[in-house]
Amino acid sequence: MKGMIFALTLSLALGGMQARAQALPSAPPPLPTDTELELSRIDNVVELMAKAKGWYDEGDLRRYTYALERLVALRPYNGAFMFKLAQAYGERDMKTPAYDLLLRMQAQGLSYDPSTLPEVFEPIASTNAYKYIVEGLQANASPWGQGKVVTTVNSDVELLESLAYDSKAKRFLLGSARSGQVLAVDSDGNATERAKPANAGDWWGVLALAVDDQRDALWLASTMLPHFAGYDREQLGRGVIVKLKLSSGEMLERYEIPGDGKPHLVGALSVAPQSGTVYAVDGVSNQLYRIKGSAIEPLVALPASVNLRGIAIDPAERFLYLSDYELGLLAADMNKNEVINLKLDGQNFGGIEHLSWYQDHLIAVQNVNQPKRISRYTLTAEGNAVTRVMPLEANKPELVEPTVGTLVGDNFYFIANSQRDFYGRDGKLISGAQPQPRQIYQVPANMGMDTLPPAAITRPKQ
Repeated sequence: MKGMIFALTLSLALGGMQARAQALPSAPPPLPTDTELELSRIDNVVELMAKAKGWYDEGDLRRYTYALERLVALRPYNGAFMFKLAQAYGERDMKTPAYDLLLRMQAQGLSYDPSTLPEVFEPIASTNAYKYIVEGLQANASPWGQGKVVTTVNSDVELLESLAYDSKAKRFLLGSARSGQVLAVDSDGNATERAKPANAGDWWGVLALAVDDQRDALWLASTMLPHFAGYDREQLGRGVIVKLKLSSGEMLERYEIPGDGKPHLVGALSVAPQSGTVYAVDGVSNQLYRIKGSAIEPLVALPASVNLRGIAIDPAERFLYLSDYELGLLAADMNKNEVINLKLDGQNFGGIEHLSWYQDHLIAVQNVNQPKRISRYTLTAEGNAVTRVMPLEANKPELVEPTVGTLVGDNFYFIANSQRDFYGRDGKLISGAQPQPRQIYQVPANMGMDTLPPAAITRPKQ
């Protein structure tokens, strides 16, 4: 055996046996470096970001690149991390990995533009392949969709960050994380108070709303946060779900999130239309709760999640669909008591702030990557996989910070300009920030549904 290996090595070195050499398997990947092994044991994103910054400041681009690769592995939908890694490859003249990564971003519909950093990408910018990739990324930045602003809310109430629709009274309902008020807004944007806490402690800042027309109910989720005008530090992180009478605003029921000594952040609600069961997401403990009958109960814990945001449920209550802001789209199978990661090759499910159910599809609001967009995800008949992604709206100047929404017939409405980033972690308005009136934006949820070919991603002509 040793003689055979020696003979083969010698003949290859001398240039012989060309045909056989071409048939040999490719060389195994290089062994990981000590730095890569060290980073592979770190799951904390903040720690990795600190290491990356330290190495970059030291001019150690090699180890900086390793740290970014680890970050992208942990947060595969984070466009900012991907673009930083592409920059690192570019600075190091690593054409193949840079091109591969930028092409993947282009295919995902992202619009990060390398031409804005010519000095960074200069080492790899001389090829036709690079120019083609840049053109594709720039094309992704073009405005897209048939949506429009339909209402500007005339109110000075701060932090209107939740939205629902009262179909009987034909008006929008918005909740304030600052005052705890629920406002009714007509088609002209005129706002009137619909509900507020009658007693201190009934509820605090409103973070989510859900309407149950059949049962004349309006549900709200509230958490004690510094943003609430009556903030009490001793009660930080207390969460409550409240049932109001939709037609009058009267408080009917109150469900405190079970106390466990840990903070909570109840930020999303969904009501099953047939049963009236309420499902809620706690984005801090990454726990789902259910209100069925007259009791609240923990339903599913997702300890591997990072930051749960959106929730939607199919009418048959087979699946709860959840968005993890960092890790993508999930489906909780209510019959099997298991959670499925709904991946689709070539698609980016990062930064999903909100989900709505629509005719065997999901409508998603994505607001962290470039571009900010509204998309429709087609589900299989079984409901356990996504087969197609259809962008409905993207790159419009009005989409300053799109956030939660609601379906009304075949139209999806959402707040186009969330103001929460204008407030610091202490709940106070950041110096120099000037919040603008909320704009409610309309997108046709059924755009192109009758003409779509069976493709994974479709962007039909306007």
